[in-house]
This record gives sequence, structure tokens and C-alpha cells, in this order.
Amino acid sequence: MAKPKQGGKTTPKPDKTKSKNKSKLLNILKIEKLLKLFYLYLSIVGLFSFSLFIQEESAQQITFSNFVNSDTHRYDLMLQNNIKLNKIADSMSIINKCFLWMQPFQCVAYGDYIESIRLYTQSIQALILAKDPGLFVNYKYPIDFKFYYQEVSYSNQNIRLKSGKLFIDLPDRPNHNPIDINQARLQQISQNLYEIKI
Repeated sequence: MAKPKQGGKTTPKPDKTKSKNKSKLLNILKIEKLLKLFYLYLSIVGLFSFSLFIQEESAQQITFSNFVNSDTHRYDLMLQNNIKLNKIADSMSIINKCFLWMQPFQCVAYGDYIESIRLYTQSIQALILAKDPGLFVNYKYPIDFKFYYQEVSYSNQNIRLKSGKLFIDLPDRPNHNPIDINQARLQQISQNLYEIKI
């Protein structure tokens, strides 16, 4: 009991249990708020990473189908698959750059996956150019590739570089092999000969 002050009045002692309980409650509320923010963060990151996961699965299905297409020489289907893979890689890249910076480890991992899709489509394009370049005649997209020429000849004051069914006429001989071909189209010259137009 508190000692009486002058005048016979007593002052009550502060209740320590009430202040302890109040500080515990405030700590619990702070932790609860932090957990809610953490769950919100996980939900947002999960939303975008799950959509990338689904796109990754569809890209894998396409690459698996290319094994069968290659065995059966269905280069037309491989070309369709390449178009779809490039679209998947483009949309994955946008989602990854715009939203997954919040999750840096996933951002790096999906960035590498997108780069591997692009390398895969380049190799499939090289296979199609070697096996069935006619598929690129009247193709709606210009193509970029490295041209490894095997033969050199002269044609109408130009140098003709040839590899398999493909050739290109240039005013001068390049000093390196392969040469980078950008924004090219193919034109059929004969049944087994295609000119690279840049």
C-alpha cells in the first residue's frame, strides 16, 4: 500500500503488469504488421514468378517437340516452334525486367533461362537454314544469323560466298569467316539454291 501524503491522501502505485501487457500487445501488433507485409510481398512476387514458371514449362514442351520434329524432318514445325519460343522469351523478359527485380535471385535465374531460349532458337534456325532454307523464302520476319561460307567464286564483279544451298554476293571479300548477316531475306534461285538478300 502506498504511503499517505500530507493531508492524509494516498497515491496509488502504478500497476506494472498493465504496462508490461500493453508493451507485449504493441510488440505483437508490430510483428503481425510485419508478417502481413511479408505475406503481401510473397503474394506479389509469387504472382509474377508463377506466370514465368508456366511460360518456362510451355517453352520446355516446345523444345521437347523439336526432338521429334528433327527426327521426322519436319522443319516447318520447328520454324513454327521457333516463332513461339521467341514470343515466350519476349514476354518472359518483360515480366522479369519489370516485376522480378523485387526477387533478385529469381530475376537472375529467369534472365539466364531467357538467354538460353534465345541461344536455342538461334541453333534451331541454323539447322533449318542448313536443311530446308526454302522455309525462309517469303518468311514474314527478317532473319539474323552467322554465315559460314565454304566456297568463294566471282559473279558479275561481285564475290560470291557459298555454303550448301545458300549464297550471298558481296562487292568485297570479307576478312573473316563467319560473317554476320542481319535483317536478311532469302530468295529462291533454283530448286536447291537460295540467295541471301540484305
